[in-house]
Amino acid sequence: MSVFSVAPAAVCKAGESTGEDLDLTIANLLQHVARSNLIFIRNGVMHSPAKAEAHMRRKYEYFKGDIQTPEDFIRLCASKSTQTGRPYQVKLPDGRLLRTDQWMLSVLSQYRRETGQ
Repeated sequence: MSVFSVAPAAVCKAGESTGEDLDLTIANLLQHVARSNLIFIRNGVMHSPAKAEAHMRRKYEYFKGDIQTPEDFIRLCASKSTQTGRPYQVKLPDGRLLRTDQWMLSVLSQYRRETGQ
């Protein structure tokens, strides 16, 4: 591991984990979206998990230079429409609606617990 590979972890904000592999963590979040059984709502339109994952992946490619943490990814790619400002939502199997960023933060928290990050 080079000295440069740990530099991004040194600039993490308070409360954010250090030492995690950003690309691996984001790939896990995207995979979790794609494999979920939820309905993703963007600007009032329902989307499948596969379409939601593809949309977040496109936004990730666009914002990649601005993303230093998984929380940045969630904020920039999985929280709201950049066109309308409307928050993204997920519809749970029981019909409840959650903001997508809240759901993704809970997925991230679970991932960190499971991987010891």
